Amino acid sequence: MNLAQSGYHMLMILSVVDGKYQVAEGKVIVNYLTKNYESEIDIDKENQVILAVPNELLPEHFKNAADDFLKHSTEEQRIDFMAFAFRLVQADGKVDRDENKILKSLSHFWHIDIKPLLDEEKITVSK
Repeated sequence: MNLAQSGYHMLMILSVVDGKYQVAEGKVIVNYLTKNYESEIDIDKENQVILAVPNELLPEHFKNAADDFLKHSTEEQRIDFMAFAFRLVQADGKVDRDENKILKSLSHFWHIDIKPLLDEEKITVSK
């Protein structure tokens, strides 16, 4: 996967983990990726790939996408991606426990200190 594809997979999984997905959310994700990464994304193809992953394998799929992103990105790109992911999950005014768990896991995997993001955004985790 290229950066845009792996980013899309991670963000789409993150956007549906709370059980609420809105089309507008998908458009924001695509706009972010096309603006920040040079690769084209075939949304229909990528959605088919994600939908083909059984729910119990989504964490592994997310980790594989995160690993691909790590291998092909700069630290600056990863920090920007994390900041965008935080804004995305907080858009509805709260961060679901599963969203928080995924973001913390990703920050540990990428060795990114997320405390400044948490402090800046004053994120509250809902149960």
